[in-house]
Amino acid sequence: MTSSVLGRQVEAEDEFKNTVNKTQNSKSKPSSTYGPDEDLLAALSAIYALAQDAGYELTKETVKLAEFVAPAGIVLYVEKTRANLNNINLCVHPKHSRESLSRMDGAHAVSGGHRFHSNMTRFPKRLHGGKTPTAYGWQVKVDTLLGLHRFLTAFADLSA
Repeated sequence: MTSSVLGRQVEAEDEFKNTVNKTQNSKSKPSSTYGPDEDLLAALSAIYALAQDAGYELTKETVKLAEFVAPAGIVLYVEKTRANLNNINLCVHPKHSRESLSRMDGAHAVSGGHRFHSNMTRFPKRLHGGKTPTAYGWQVKVDTLLGLHRFLTAFADLSA
């Protein structure tokens, strides 16, 4: 590795550490109706701060999902109920190919099939086991906050 590449990597890691340190002062704190689960709230605070630092805006929040929009208009959802710092589940629009999502920096795994959730209101709907169509998308698993930072940066560069 050349010294300039190594220098940029160190700068990126320092920027990431500063972002994580800002989580305690995040303007947007996650809400929880499940009770005071301190670990969950801390994880969500860190996730929200990283998303906002990457330019994503929190546009909608339900008990189970948080909707973020990138400056280019790309939408993704954070699954709130199972979030922790070592297992972050995101849902992205099904128009993106599973293969391209798997290759994105920071993505640990992409679901083998689509995931369905009625609160993903900006995604298309189709029938899934019931009588009414339900919104669906790809679930992307990220296994660290650094991985989340890398994925959000790469995902924001996709065309809306």
